[in-house]
Amino acid sequence: ASDDDRRTLLVLHRLVKSVEAGGLSGGPLLDLVWQTAAGHMGTGKLYERLWSVVSGIGQVFANQVVAWAVYGRIVDPDNEFFIGRVWDQQLPWQSGYAWFGGPVEDFGKATDADSAQREWQGLFFLRSEAVPHTVISLETARKVLFVGKAVRVLLRSGRWLAIASPNESAATTSKSGKAAASTTKGFHVPEGTLEAVEVQEEVDALRTCFNRKSPPFVVEHSIERIRKNVAAQLRQLVVGEAALVQHLVALKGFFLLGYGFFYQTLLEAARPLLRRTPPAHAEIELVHGPWTVAMAEHETSKDSEKSFASRFQIRFVPHNFELHSFTDAARHVKLVGMARLAGGHAEMGLGPGAVDRGGAAQAAMVWLVTRQRISHSFGHAFSFQVHAPPTAGASGGPTDHGCRFALCVQHKWSPVDLQRMRHASVDGHDAVDIEK
Repeated sequence: ASDDDRRTLLVLHRLVKSVEAGGLSGGPLLDLVWQTAAGHMGTGKLYERLWSVVSGIGQVFANQVVAWAVYGRIVDPDNEFFIGRVWDQQLPWQSGYAWFGGPVEDFGKATDADSAQREWQGLFFLRSEAVPHTVISLETARKVLFVGKAVRVLLRSGRWLAIASPNESAATTSKSGKAAASTTKGFHVPEGTLEAVEVQEEVDALRTCFNRKSPPFVVEHSIERIRKNVAAQLRQLVVGEAALVQHLVALKGFFLLGYGFFYQTLLEAARPLLRRTPPAHAEIELVHGPWTVAMAEHETSKDSEKSFASRFQIRFVPHNFELHSFTDAARHVKLVGMARLAGGHAEMGLGPGAVDRGGAAQAAMVWLVTRQRISHSFGHAFSFQVHAPPTAGASGGPTDHGCRFALCVQHKWSPVDLQRMRHASVDGHDAVDIEK
């Protein structure tokens, strides 16, 4: 072997030892190899060989950036990318999963507002320790995080490039940065979205940035161009089509008393209710009385504001409640299933026909109809009596029985919804799990 080969092998041996000693991968690995190559710049074949290592690892980095910033996907089976996903919501990676994931990754599937908010605010985060600072600054890394999240929003709304078909896209990665082939073509451009050619130019620039004189400049320039386009599309979606300004007007009107006439009508109509101690059904009286009157007299010149106003509701949440007995509790509780009020107490689980079925008890629920404050600690006391149901048969001898009950606090369903779902389960549908 020539002296150049011996020198190359010696430098690579030292490099491998440093990587093994530090357990480096991802951004720190790219930084180390970059700095090593920069330290031998101008030394002929040694620099060329070291730069080929930089290009191989950098190609994985470029493909990961493209997958996130253009497709909204994280292609990171070995936890090397500087964009992370919350661990308890990270789907297991499989071959081909990068482009075609499970339900969470299905951008064609509608998502509710709560899930969308959780995704935007907390599902993805920046792993600053994994940022390759020789190639990308921390500020640009934050832009990459924003771009990927925004692209996911635009993909779900049909305003971004469609994901290529399986025959048109392929992506593989490895921890050492060996497999890094990825091709994308044949974009489908829905009406009103960005031109695919413009984005493809930046994709090509990112994937070939390590063949340019200044990879950091190419990366930051391409990311900034994509960010501007994505931000413009997101602004059009949120401010224009989603009518952000009208939402803010409605919020100002209801929460900051911008609708003065509305509140004047509401307070005047609610004055008789506010002068006495609020009963358990105070919210129902407010909704069907003063609130309905005020909403009916609320005048606005825009149909959109009327639609937003109809989405607001009034709630009454007392600080505490007392229910001494069930003697006069018909308006305070909601009975679901086999439950009834009798003799100042509530009977649950035993109804007509239980004897014929061998004394088997049936499911029953008693729910308080008013909302309660549970943000602070609270105490609750109740008394109960458990007894065996009547037994079937002539002997009338004792049989083995058991029962169980629980005090549940939940806000997902109203008592009316629970009663409706209970009837559906009796008719043959799936039962409802109250603990969810």
